[in-house]
Amino acid sequence: MESLNNSKVRLYCIPGLGADHRVFQNLQIKHAELLPVAWPYFDRHDDLNCYAQKIAASIPNTPDDVVLGMSFGGMLASEIKRMRPEQKVLIVSSNKLPEERPDMGGFFKFLGKYGLMPFGLAKYAGAVLYKRFGAKTSEEKELLHSFFENTDPHFFNCAMRSILEWQTRTPLPPGLVHIHGTADQILPPNLIHDAHWIEGGEHIMIFNRAAEVSALINAHLGQ
Repeated sequence: MESLNNSKVRLYCIPGLGADHRVFQNLQIKHAELLPVAWPYFDRHDDLNCYAQKIAASIPNTPDDVVLGMSFGGMLASEIKRMRPEQKVLIVSSNKLPEERPDMGGFFKFLGKYGLMPFGLAKYAGAVLYKRFGAKTSEEKELLHSFFENTDPHFFNCAMRSILEWQTRTPLPPGLVHIHGTADQILPPNLIHDAHWIEGGEHIMIFNRAAEVSALINAHLGQ
């Protein structure tokens, strides 16, 4: 990810489950340096809060440092906000509370708890997953395919288990900015509260509706 010249704000970007920094590549954030956050090792005993602490260790806590999380990265960012109430945090196409998480059913809970998620099926589901994520163009589909193709199964299973078992330990401090799409099929909008909405935005709108997402981020950063 290229940094912007004459930057004033450092924006630490945490991608979604299995994704990488490419999902942020279309954002245009004024006077900011977009910095990708690397995935630390996900121990099979880590819950979401513990893993968020590992992520936070790589992010400075100063007035010029902002955390931006997309999807799974947004869940982690919301946990960082709980650890650091003064940290500026924005999340996109995500959920900030376990109550905003869709019910995945007993079968998926069992698979996630014991690390048995059918990872191979995800890579070959093709059209179904493209539709759920909102990928329509060949570029968007190729990006998602690349994510699925290169995701480490151990990471995927550990992350899924942490999502399914997520329980918050402290209240969410005020100030977190949540941007969500009204057509998100992964995290349904009817479960989301206190968000800034993008009409018709789907789960990968940070990539394919980047201009609108960027405008909201710029506004909240006072740009």
